[in-house]
Amino acid sequence: PQRALISKTTVTKLEQAEAQKVIDEAAIFDVNYQLELLTDKAASFKTLVPALQAKYDGLTAVQKALIPKFSLLQDAQATYVTYSEQATKLEAAITALDEASPSFYVDVQKANNDYNALNVAQQAFISPTVVERLQAMVTVASENLQAAQTVIDEITALHVANTNYLDQVVAARTAYDDLTAIQKTLVTNSEKLVAEELVVAAIRNVESKIAAI
Repeated sequence: PQRALISKTTVTKLEQAEAQKVIDEAAIFDVNYQLELLTDKAASFKTLVPALQAKYDGLTAVQKALIPKFSLLQDAQATYVTYSEQATKLEAAITALDEASPSFYVDVQKANNDYNALNVAQQAFISPTVVERLQAMVTVASENLQAAQTVIDEITALHVANTNYLDQVVAARTAYDDLTAIQKTLVTNSEKLVAEELVVAAIRNVESKIAAI
């Protein structure tokens, strides 16, 4: 009986209000729920922050006013900017890596250490193409250093008292000459090789004179 006293217009408005309330609660719940799950240590952080911001921007003023944890999104946005700036700086350093540079090996090590020091969320801001370049540069640096170290060890082991000393010096020279120009710059004891070759030349000179007697 009492309901019959309420006009159809009023009933319609009430129903619309109830429907809107359900819509508001659903939208608010979705944003609040994702804000609670948001962490700046997860790989999804890079994509989740813009998506959450877009959802928040799509809310009505009334709905926005009912988001109690909006400060979490603001904090996430600030962190997002920081991560983006870090990524831009590191990407520039990786892109600038030059094998011909005297500081190449130090630069590669620093860039690799800087990348590995990032958490997975921060790493997600680095372009996959740039990451591939870093990995390639690390491989190049490692291969060059290993090749140079092998020759360094050969030269270090040279001693006139060694069995097959003369052949060892020739082998060390061949190994050194087979290196690339860049790899040769990494051989820190090339002067010893030259000195050993002078010893070999002297020995052969003596042997030649003895043979001529």
